[in-house]
Amino acid sequence: MRLLIVDDSMLIRKLIVREVQEGDFETIEAEDGRDALAKIELFRPDLITLDVDMPGMSGFEVCSRIRCGDPEYFKDGSKIAKTPIVFVTSNDSIEMRHSGFESGGTEFITKPFVRGEVNGVIRRILNKGVELKGLTALVVDDSKTARLMVSFPLRQKGVQILEANHGEEALKILEEDKKNQINLVLTDYNMPVMDGVELCEKIRNNLGRKELPIIFLTGLSDRDSIIRLFKVGASDYLTKPFIQEELTARVSVHLRQKQLKDEMARMLQELKKYKSEKP
Repeated sequence: MRLLIVDDSMLIRKLIVREVQEGDFETIEAEDGRDALAKIELFRPDLITLDVDMPGMSGFEVCSRIRCGDPEYFKDGSKIAKTPIVFVTSNDSIEMRHSGFESGGTEFITKPFVRGEVNGVIRRILNKGVELKGLTALVVDDSKTARLMVSFPLRQKGVQILEANHGEEALKILEEDKKNQINLVLTDYNMPVMDGVELCEKIRNNLGRKELPIIFLTGLSDRDSIIRLFKVGASDYLTKPFIQEELTARVSVHLRQKQLKDEMARMLQELKKYKSEKP
């Protein structure tokens, strides 16, 4: 596995190199953003650790250029754009993480980090978990950036992602899901064509998907708005901006609950079949 370590501090770079020495990792270092972008094309890393605050070009700008496959630096940016990027920063906050995930980051590590932390995060990302493998989530938002922020960490946990730009598009996808293979819906509140509230009502009433977890992603936090979400059938909600850990924790809980309910329904069906066949 190849790691690109990007930081304007030689000390931090050496600390990270020391952290990953126990693993079977090949490392290369870059002292700033432009140096990193130049080395990615040649080195083709499996993962990048990226300082946020660097002179000349911030880590967020570097990440954005990687995600869009900037032709100024990459001949074929499509594969490079999917490289996991771990931000390393001493200025950790919800606002900072929101900006980082919006630029396409995979994870955050806060300086100073404890021994074993960097190695643990890297291994967890590269050894993609099968925790939620086989499950499918529908992400509904009119913002492509917002969909990326939601989808990326869930894919890391093995979730298959379907995307829709608005409620009407999402409803069509759900109508075509005859075998109920979609296990969860994450939807924005305000969207053109059909908003999240109308989508939720139609899922519950028109499609009859009463047990399908529906999580709202909303900037609203007043009591009346939240109560309205639950009245139309919401399972849960997250207030923007949210951090990646909060998103994955909520989604994991609801998907596990859905798995258990589906398994119980299957067992009950088998039990009924057994009783009907018993002489």
